Amino acid sequence: VPAGAKVVSREEAQSQWDAMKKQLADAAKKEAEIAAQGEDRVELLSITPSVNFSGQPVVSGEIINHSKRRLIKLDISISFLNKDDAVIYEKRANALMIKSGIAGETLSPVGPDQGRKFSIDLTGVPDSWSKRVRGSIIAYKHEGK
Repeated sequence: VPAGAKVVSREEAQSQWDAMKKQLADAAKKEAEIAAQGEDRVELLSITPSVNFSGQPVVSGEIINHSKRRLIKLDISISFLNKDDAVIYEKRANALMIKSGIAGETLSPVGPDQGRKFSIDLTGVPDSWSKRVRGSIIAYKHEGK
């Protein structure tokens, strides 16, 4: 036995081998799920409550456009949770709409294979909100589809 090598039982070696096979199978499954979504997909990386530059409460997040085309629509659902993690309020918004001063809101598409941070104003959230949120993508659209 070489110096520093560990001797393991046949059962332990088989267990380690089975664990490695499972990891490879899980990775292949994940890759197949991504491929099944097609070449155009969007990923919601994060979503958290915060405060904007003027001190107003907002929900901020970050997305990635995994596509070779521009992302022109991204509808997300934000669930506001109480202390028991029950949904007490839900808001839907297009995360690609940005405030632009006098003009109100304008659409700001996300380029191919790019990420974007977004911010959504909070209005109408009940007092029982625990400052925790859960987000999900409802629908998205890429240019030319």
